[in-house]
Amino acid sequence: MGKGFITSNEVIYKDENGIERKRTVSKEFTHKIDQDKFYMTFIDYVKWIYGLTTITTLKVLYKLLEIAEYNTGEVSLSPGKRQEIMESIGIKKSAFTQALNQLVESGALEVKYKTDKDTGELIPVRGEYRISPEMFWKGELKK
Repeated sequence: MGKGFITSNEVIYKDENGIERKRTVSKEFTHKIDQDKFYMTFIDYVKWIYGLTTITTLKVLYKLLEIAEYNTGEVSLSPGKRQEIMESIGIKKSAFTQALNQLVESGALEVKYKTDKDTGELIPVRGEYRISPEMFWKGELKK
């Protein structure tokens, strides 16, 4: 997806009878932009951020936004990915877990569930989340 713009120029020419005429020539250009860097935020849904007592939760959120899948907002946190995030922002496992829990409680992060085949119960899938599209969106606006 790109950003488009049109340029127009007037060209003066002589026709076959020698009469000067004007013609408008328009060209349309498309400039490709990097969609992975785009985040759209709905401010009314993120007012909970003002109640944070530490910056750690925000740091974790920003890391999750970076790794979220394009157009779905899904985040898969394997043990290795968790460790990578903790090392990159300099926090311990307990602080990371607390930040994840706060993000889930606030609604910024949704836990992914699967249905148990035997009982039909919804069971949380360990390490699988989705960024709330009502709060943050990473992807094409058409979607």
